[in-house]
Amino acid sequence: MNSRKSIVLAGLANLFAAFGGGAVLGKGINVISLSFIQLGSLVAFFLGTALGLFILYGVLKGRGRGADIWIAVLGSLSSVGLFCLYLFGQNSDGTIGGGIGILFFLLLCVRFSFWFLSRVLRSDRFSLSSVRAIPFIEGLFHSGTIISLGLISADLLPWKGLASILLVDGLAQGVAGGLDFIGLRRLNTSLKPVSEENGKAPVRYQRQKAKFWMAVVVFCLATVWCQVVLFHFAHLLPRFGTDILAAFYLSVAVIGLIGAKAGIQWVNQKGLFSKIHFGEAPGYGVSSFAVIVISVICVLLLLWNDMLISYYFAVLLLVFLAGFFYEFFSFGILNYISNLGKELKVDRVVAKSFGYIAVASALSMVTLRYFEWTFDISSVLVLILFVVQIGLMFFLNRPSDGN
Repeated sequence: MNSRKSIVLAGLANLFAAFGGGAVLGKGINVISLSFIQLGSLVAFFLGTALGLFILYGVLKGRGRGADIWIAVLGSLSSVGLFCLYLFGQNSDGTIGGGIGILFFLLLCVRFSFWFLSRVLRSDRFSLSSVRAIPFIEGLFHSGTIISLGLISADLLPWKGLASILLVDGLAQGVAGGLDFIGLRRLNTSLKPVSEENGKAPVRYQRQKAKFWMAVVVFCLATVWCQVVLFHFAHLLPRFGTDILAAFYLSVAVIGLIGAKAGIQWVNQKGLFSKIHFGEAPGYGVSSFAVIVISVICVLLLLWNDMLISYYFAVLLLVFLAGFFYEFFSFGILNYISNLGKELKVDRVVAKSFGYIAVASALSMVTLRYFEWTFDISSVLVLILFVVQIGLMFFLNRPSDGN
């Protein structure tokens, strides 16, 4: 089986996994009736992805790609376990609390960790195959999420209850695991860590390693001020709720499918900031600074302008634009990170980058939610993170040659 067919199978696996996961995310937000566990599935999503990073380092480190097959299968089994807990402990209003509620929340975190891991490992597997691979695989993931969230928002899901959705999710994760098995049978894309002679590495290696960490931090900062703040915004405006999430995932799905057709890559150049290019040859470039400025302006307009809250479609349009340009930037920086990972010979570099983002997102979500940050305080956070990010982006475009 060639790499192209394996990429298609990975994308389809992401589509199935995201459809079930998006439904669980949308329906499970308010299902846990415990005062110290609010936002249910949304908090479990962020904590679960942080747990996924621990599994990536503690369990999967040094293991071959064959171990990847079982991640989606374990996610499927965890959804079946959630189904059993929910049936056993649900209240008359459809919520779940008490000791069963705590167990449900913990297993939900585990379920999202497997969901996160299977998703990022699919993108990581083909990060160096083509500049189209990550946008295609991620685009189908977001497409599956938007389909499920859209059906929930329009109340068109044939399965109305959370119990039915958990069963569908278990089936979808199982199908994704089957597609992973087929796609991985003949793939051997593992990388071995670089060895440093006498404990010392060349100057260029050290500089490139520093740039790798700067790029990861830039990715984390952008995710916090865009994705996490928008999710917090959705929570503070409950009447928009799922529609804001749907608009965000629609935007990232659209840029993902565009990138799957054209390809997206990060290109350093003369000047202050790098460019993000469509195409491989090198294609048409857009300043990374301009891309991220458009996204942050959209986020700030949402936080600053109280008048906009009265205009449903204006809010959704700004969310869409913020997500679109954020994801465009993300695909560019992921291309840069994967190329650095190849040079440094770091294994699963894209998956680990997503993991660091998950930890930053989880901490940010807890801070925003439990300290009850208002729109004004959130906008200050956005501006601070944006300024730090721009400073780091300047250094990413500097030459790394040295002896």
